[in-house]
Amino acid sequence: MTFRLVLLAFLSTVLLSAAEPARLLVASDGGGSLAVDGRDFVTLAPGLFDRSWRGQSATGVTSELTGDLRRFAFKAEGIPAIAGEVRYAGQGDSVTATWIFTPAADGDLNSLHVGLDASAAVLAGGTWKADDKSGSFPRDFSGETSLFAGSVRTLAIAAADGRALAITFTQPVFVLVQDNRKWGPSFSIRLGVDAKLKAGKAQTLAATLSAPGGLTLGFDRPVTMAAGDDWLPLKHEVEIEAGSILDFSRLGFTDAPAGKHGRVIATADGHFAFAKKPAERQRFYGVNLCFGAQFISHEESDRLAERFVRLGYNTVRLHHYEGELLNWKPGLAWDADKLDRFDYLLAALGKRGIYLTTDLFVSRPVAWTQVGRKDKGNVPMNTYKVLVPVSDAAWEDWQAFTRLLLTHVNPYS
Repeated sequence: MTFRLVLLAFLSTVLLSAAEPARLLVASDGGGSLAVDGRDFVTLAPGLFDRSWRGQSATGVTSELTGDLRRFAFKAEGIPAIAGEVRYAGQGDSVTATWIFTPAADGDLNSLHVGLDASAAVLAGGTWKADDKSGSFPRDFSGETSLFAGSVRTLAIAAADGRALAITFTQPVFVLVQDNRKWGPSFSIRLGVDAKLKAGKAQTLAATLSAPGGLTLGFDRPVTMAAGDDWLPLKHEVEIEAGSILDFSRLGFTDAPAGKHGRVIATADGHFAFAKKPAERQRFYGVNLCFGAQFISHEESDRLAERFVRLGYNTVRLHHYEGELLNWKPGLAWDADKLDRFDYLLAALGKRGIYLTTDLFVSRPVAWTQVGRKDKGNVPMNTYKVLVPVSDAAWEDWQAFTRLLLTHVNPYS
């Protein structure tokens, strides 16, 4: 015999009336969100917990968003697959919802339910009433998670700000009211169906929902945007048209060329300034370039530098550049082509008033023999950073690369 649990419930006006009709928006997974007085109140969704109390939400079968019907499913390792569907219908100022859960195999869960969840910020300080028992949603977590558990015919909840809903059942239904703040900032209410599953035997949960000031129903459906009176096609371009509203070069962040006002200094009160304008604070907006992005063609360097200026940047951090310059080989032999590309990029940036910052060691390969050891292979990157201040050989290697870099004359600048 097919086991069917028919649950009739309705949400009605409790405590204070709302300023505008509540709205239930149905999602593709059969759940929904209820807004009261124009603000989010509770979410509604099918859910379950397996025997290990691992929770699972339903997955919507989005290919079957037919009219007022929503199909969903539970599929997870260790539990029988459960097919579900829910049909919503508006009835004046109320909404009727009928949920059907059909397991593919026998199984035993800790809970199979329709859950109502609300943030702690919404319900904390409010009240609940289950038949003749009542209590509050504590403002502060007391350490107790279970506020109420039992079979009842009526349930009412109300937030401290007056938003409220009531649920009346035609027959006793097991209801759990829980303070979730042991795990996260929320409260939950579960309307349960039988968690002992029988293959092919459906369980039905039917509810009539109403809310203070009335209740409207809406469905979240796929949206298709096409060019027309309401939508215009927008072609994405990475380049910024000179003089356009997106051209930030007009805001004065750059004053080309870099170095025009002397070197960058730190003032006594902890700000950047230029040596020739020490009283004027200077702010830098920058980006980070890594690896191959610093070894592009001359044409690409000019385009990139122009783009940075129009984006409002006036500094670039050069990062992970030295390994590329050395072709990722130990020693101090630079690749001539990469050095040329690197030089041109730096010159293109400086020409447009963009300043540079970098590290004098990032990730270039360093052989153990370069730091006075006979070990084979290379020094790990972070090990080298530790060695530099304590090892004379590592310090000399670091100085050698630094001299090579900082005394190099850029032919383009």
